[in-house]
Amino acid sequence: MKEFSIFLTIKIILFTCYILSCLPLLDSAREIPVLPRTTTEASALLKWKASLDEQSQSRLSSWVGSNPCQGWMGIGCSNGTANAQSFVTRIQLRNVSLIGTLLHLDAWSLQNLESLDLAYITLFGNIPSNLVNMSQLRILDLSNNNFSGIIPPEIGMLKYMGQLYLNTNSLDGHIPDSIGNLTNLGFLYLYNNKLSGPIPPELSGNWGLTDFEIKDNLINGTIPISFRNFTRLKRFNIANNLISGSIPEYFSNYTMLEVLDLSYNQFSGPIPAELGKRAAFVTFSVLNNSLSGSVPQ
Repeated sequence: MKEFSIFLTIKIILFTCYILSCLPLLDSAREIPVLPRTTTEASALLKWKASLDEQSQSRLSSWVGSNPCQGWMGIGCSNGTANAQSFVTRIQLRNVSLIGTLLHLDAWSLQNLESLDLAYITLFGNIPSNLVNMSQLRILDLSNNNFSGIIPPEIGMLKYMGQLYLNTNSLDGHIPDSIGNLTNLGFLYLYNNKLSGPIPPELSGNWGLTDFEIKDNLINGTIPISFRNFTRLKRFNIANNLISGSIPEYFSNYTMLEVLDLSYNQFSGPIPAELGKRAAFVTFSVLNNSLSGSVPQ
C-alpha cells in the first residue's frame, strides 16, 4: 500500500511538471499575430508581379509595401478604403502591357475578388483551373491575349459569374458543358479562338444570357433545341463556323434580339417566315450558307 502511495505521488508530480512546462507554449501561442487580409493579398500579388518580365514589373512600380489598397495601380478594395479591414475586390490592368502567365497568381489568397480584368496585356500560357478559388468572381475578362489550351471546366463552379470574356486568344478544345451552371451569366464572349465541337445544349442553363458571341471558331453541329429558352438575348453571333442544320423557328420568339449573325456557316433549308416580320433587328445576316427558298418579307 505504501508503495502504491509513493507511485501515485510521483505521477502527480510528473503531471504537474508537464502542465507547468506547457504554460509558456500556450502563452506564446496566444501572442502569435493574425496577419491582416491585405498582407496575404499583397504577398500573392507581389509573387505574381515577380513572375513577370522586368519591363512588366517596372510598369507595376506602385506595387510595393504590404497593403495593396494603398495606391497600387489597378487595385480596387472593399468600401474603397485602405484600412486594415479592407480586402481586394477588383484587379483592372486592361491595356497595361504585361508579359507573363497566370501560373503564379495565387487565386486562393484572392478569394474575395469580384472582378478580374486582364484584357489586352499580352499574357500567354494556359488559363489555370485554380481561378475557381476566386469564388466571388463576377467578371472575368482575359480577352485579347495569347492564352492557349482549353477553357478549364472548373470555370462552371464560379456561381456568381455574370460576364465571361475569353475572346481573341488561341484557346482550343470544346466549350465546357459546365458553363451551363452559371445561371447568373449575362455575357459570354468566346469568339476568335480555335474552339471546336458542338454547342453544348447545357448552355441553356444560362437562362439570363443577353450576349452570346462565338463567331470565328471551328464550332460544328446544330443549334441546340434547348436554346429556345434564351428569351432575353440581344446579340447572337455565331458567324464563321461550321454550324449546320436549319435555322430554328424559335428565333422569332427572341423579342429583344437586335443582332442575329449566322453568316459563313453551313445552314440549309428556308429562312423561317416569322424572322421576316421582325422590325427590331439592327443586324441580320445569313450570308454564305446553303439556304433555299425566298427571303421572307
